[in-house]
Amino acid sequence: MFKRFSFFIVLLYFFSVQCFALTLSDGTEVSDLVSLVDYGYSKLSLGLEFSNYKYREVSNEDESEKMRYEDEGGEIMSLTGPKKGFVMEYFLKVFGSKKEQQSFEVIFLSLQFWYMQGYVKYKGHFDDGTPVEDEDQEKDYYFEYRLLCGSTYSFFNIKSITETLYLGIGHRHLVNESSYNRVSRYLYVPIGLTTDIKLGMNWSLIINSEINFLIDGVQNTDFNTKPRSRFIQNAGHGARLGITANKKLKKERIFFGPFIRYWDIACSEKLDYYLKEEEKVVEYLHWEPKNYTVEYGFKVGIDFDYGNGRIWGV
Repeated sequence: MFKRFSFFIVLLYFFSVQCFALTLSDGTEVSDLVSLVDYGYSKLSLGLEFSNYKYREVSNEDESEKMRYEDEGGEIMSLTGPKKGFVMEYFLKVFGSKKEQQSFEVIFLSLQFWYMQGYVKYKGHFDDGTPVEDEDQEKDYYFEYRLLCGSTYSFFNIKSITETLYLGIGHRHLVNESSYNRVSRYLYVPIGLTTDIKLGMNWSLIINSEINFLIDGVQNTDFNTKPRSRFIQNAGHGARLGITANKKLKKERIFFGPFIRYWDIACSEKLDYYLKEEEKVVEYLHWEPKNYTVEYGFKVGIDFDYGNGRIWGV
């Protein structure tokens, strides 16, 4: 994990340098840059989200495991169901140009938080491969927080279109309260691009695409009949795509639109554990399989602009 986190710090440093370089690429001098914090360039965003959620675990490369679940297309288990929750964001412009304070050539920070909750239906197998489907729904929720930094540009020199490049650090914490509790934690690096297209009549369309690189993944599984297990899943990635329509009122903006989020996490390392059964000790081998998460839905909310704050979508 230390090597991965060190790589993120180095990446963040070079990204910050690149933001300054692009900001000055139009001939702006360093002396023309000012702190925008004193000008009150900030935004508070509050929104609601409604989604459909599916988590799947699939068989690994082991041939015996593949044959055990071949009737289900290699799927070991799945959790599906609706979710609803809220999202908050605080957006702050940090640096800008004295010459063009109204332009989008600024460097910003953004703090974001999600909470999503719902009840999911379990479909899976016993250890011998026999299918089982639980009619009772299980509580499933996650929260997520991220710190992003980036800069906005006009790559195509079109006043109605601006682009935002950003990089950050994020943490995702998921809890599934089933017959055995599972807690998943992901530490990841989001890298994204947002395109803001002004349509006229105070309307704009924002398209956001993002890739997430997993730095550290841990899953704790609390079995009823087996010792609590902690598995490391450091290999994986995710992606996000969102399209948001925005309408400017006075100092507020309303927004709404669809989104999709995706995770692809590789199989964990295998762990040995021992249980005493009928006066003898039995060795078991356990691991967390490769898994996928797909969540898609719709969001709606409002932004409160302070100063000359600018909305953007996630």
